[in-house]
This record gives sequence, C-alpha cells and structure tokens, in this order.
Amino acid sequence: MSLNINTILDAWSEAIAGKIDKLSNITSDDFIFVNQSSNEIMKKRAFLEWTIKSGEGQKMFDYKSIYENEDCLVGTNIITTIDNVNYKVMFFAKLQNQMMTEYHVLARFEDYE
Repeated sequence: MSLNINTILDAWSEAIAGKIDKLSNITSDDFIFVNQSSNEIMKKRAFLEWTIKSGEGQKMFDYKSIYENEDCLVGTNIITTIDNVNYKVMFFAKLQNQMMTEYHVLARFEDYE
C-alpha cells in the first residue's frame, strides 16, 4: 500500500472515531507527532491514545494535497469539533519505507468556513 494524503487522513479519521488499527499500522515504532503551535511532542503510543481521547465527536474532511512524494506529504484538512467549530489544519508528514515516521501540525485556524 502506498501512503498518500487520503490513506493517512482516512486512517486518522477512523482513529478519532475510536478505531486506531489503520493509523497504528501506518505509523512506525519510532513515530513522533509534533504540534508546532503548542510545542507538544508525542511518541506513538501517547499519540494514539491522545487521538482517540481528543478526537471524540470530531470529523475530518476536505483533504487537500500541497505536495506528495515517497518521502513526505504536505497538505491541509478541515476538522469540525463536537461544538461545530471548524479548524483548518496544515500538516507535514515524513515517510520512510511506506510508514509515517513524523507528523507535524503546522497551523490551525479557528472558525474556518
């Protein structure tokens, strides 16, 4: 399976709904998640737990690819919270051997419509 924006964000969308298998299977054992806004860094296990906990009631959609190759993905998506607030997220994902090794959230714009 080739990793692309849809593969990664579909897996993430399932994870926020409580189904982490796909996201876990495409993240490397040494995976790190970095939130550039809060300077928060999480390793794989903490990231998966946080995704389930913080994702409750959220929905992801409107995936846009800015750049994709076998080493990285750059794109945006919209997240709607349980309170129906929309956020536009820009991300960078580092890939190696068909696994995601890093995911950086670069921006989050509140009330995006």
